[in-house]
Amino acid sequence: MMQPRHVFLSQPVSKFLLSVMLCALGFASYAANSDVDWQTLQPNNTNVSLIVADPSGKRLIDHNSQQLQLPASTLKLFTAVAATKVLGPDFVFSTGLYYQGQREGTKLNGNLLLKFDGDPRLTSEQLGRLMAEVPKAGITEVSGDVILLADDDSPKWGAGWLWDDLGVCFAAPVGKLILDRNCVKGSVTSIQPKGKEATQVSAQIYPSRVHLSYPLTIDNSASYQPTAPSALCKLHLGHAQGNRYQLTGCYQMKDPLPLQVAIVDPAAYIQAQIKQQIGNTFQLAGDIKVAPASIEHATLISQFPSMPLQLLLTEMLAKSDNLIADAVLKRMGQQLFQHNGFEYGAQALKQTLSGLGVDMTDANIIDGSGLSRYNQVNAEQLFSVLLLLQRDDELKWLIKALPLSGYNGTLKFKRGFVNPQLRGKIRAKTGSMTGVDNLAGYIQIGEDDTAKLYPFVLLETGLPANQYHPATLAPPLLKQLIKQFTKPSAIAAAATSKAKNQPKLAPPSSAANQSQQ
Repeated sequence: MMQPRHVFLSQPVSKFLLSVMLCALGFASYAANSDVDWQTLQPNNTNVSLIVADPSGKRLIDHNSQQLQLPASTLKLFTAVAATKVLGPDFVFSTGLYYQGQREGTKLNGNLLLKFDGDPRLTSEQLGRLMAEVPKAGITEVSGDVILLADDDSPKWGAGWLWDDLGVCFAAPVGKLILDRNCVKGSVTSIQPKGKEATQVSAQIYPSRVHLSYPLTIDNSASYQPTAPSALCKLHLGHAQGNRYQLTGCYQMKDPLPLQVAIVDPAAYIQAQIKQQIGNTFQLAGDIKVAPASIEHATLISQFPSMPLQLLLTEMLAKSDNLIADAVLKRMGQQLFQHNGFEYGAQALKQTLSGLGVDMTDANIIDGSGLSRYNQVNAEQLFSVLLLLQRDDELKWLIKALPLSGYNGTLKFKRGFVNPQLRGKIRAKTGSMTGVDNLAGYIQIGEDDTAKLYPFVLLETGLPANQYHPATLAPPLLKQLIKQFTKPSAIAAAATSKAKNQPKLAPPSSAANQSQQ
């Protein structure tokens, strides 16, 4: 069993002295050694927090850095750092198959126990391989049940997750029972008349048909209306008890329209998958059910480990994967507090970052993904984490795990980031939701290991929700900054500054030290 990773902390610095320093530096809003008049680039009526620094961490622009904002998926930077420290890069989730009872030849007089561990990447194919180990262990007949063990009664959705997102895969339920990302993919296709019937249709309103990779129950009354006013044509996916859904409203953008449905009852989905996988593999007299049981006196048949945490976090940062983020957050809570709930994971995250010198006093952390509208952080906290990645050898790998503009992850095709001026020059974590467009990472000047990294945080809220692609500050601002940083004088200054200075963080909190130990 993997042991917890402990973070040892030093003495606190006076908050009064720190506040005096902040006031003296004018952290509310200032620009030093920067020729970029960024405020002329800011879209109207948006609210911006912005920090830009040179490679040593010296600030060139600082505006509203203490103001609390919605982080969206930039919160995953916090999750990645805390998880690396608490769980370690080699940590794995482990799904185990056990038997309990007495064996008589090839018959088991007892139950099979399938212990789920919250592996966010466990697939039906992997589960099938695990069940195939039963006859390999010499068991061809089971007199009892297949019992699914989850030991998790915490909420599967975070506080502040929007109710109309809960049937969609990016807000899939998070618990110990996860299979196939708790997501079923498919499409919606219109049923359009052909031949003579097509000429008799006066209005372009067509019924639709749902196609899914797994047969969930969907009551579908949605229609395809390509000429309807966009403001009046919305598709709605609701869910009732069990894995039963209602698809209503209309759509017009694509036909067929891709559909991703969250499995709101993972237990029912897993039961159906196991029933199908058992097939003729072995005979089961009992049921497949979720029930309390202990593996204390059970015998292990086989187990399936997840990919190591480092690979999971790399995927989480690149694809902004919410399920991985929240599964990891919950596991941090279990590791430090022996509870698997969101609130315990959030406390583990705050405690760990505080212990590393990041002032999390005013932060409100609800989940690890950034989905919750109740999350609040400021640019200062994100900037501190960026400096931490540069100075801590255990965390430096996370920099290259960040999406690279025009090449991979959420920056591969992001609007405004595929042009030659930005391509390959931004390594950053994106964070977007309705009205919000955030970016936290580095401007990369140079190639690979010799590149100069200019840390920056840009949190932008108040974007118009009724526009599909509202204008944002990030692309024009970053173009201007790159232009400034690639001047010969700026390159020479960056090299000199980096030689003289190293990124520094405030000393860690002793209060966090006491609770961690």
